[in-house]
Amino acid sequence: MLAGCRATGAMLSEASLTEAEAREAVFECCDLTDADPSDARFESVELSGCRLDGIRAPERLRGVTMPWDDLLANAAVLAAAAGIRVRADSTSPGPTSGSTARGWRRRRSAV
Repeated sequence: MLAGCRATGAMLSEASLTEAEAREAVFECCDLTDADPSDARFESVELSGCRLDGIRAPERLRGVTMPWDDLLANAAVLAAAAGIRVRADSTSPGPTSGSTARGWRRRRSAV
């Protein structure tokens, strides 16, 4: 159990975090590439500036908090875990830069 700790710059690539428990912890600028958090539990844990490329079982990150920029940087990994397919083209209909989802729904329903 990791409780109340802060890890900065830890190299956790390919680490087995199977059944790990972390509570009130901060992981900052850590490399979690190809790490395996299978059956891990996180409570009040923050991941900030962490690399998640190839992380196994990313759905097990349930309970972590991430800054918005980190969420966007790891969107492909997290989308794949949720079963979301990402279109390869950038000409798909959808919100434009700076628009809101609500405004996009209004525009789509007017069509």
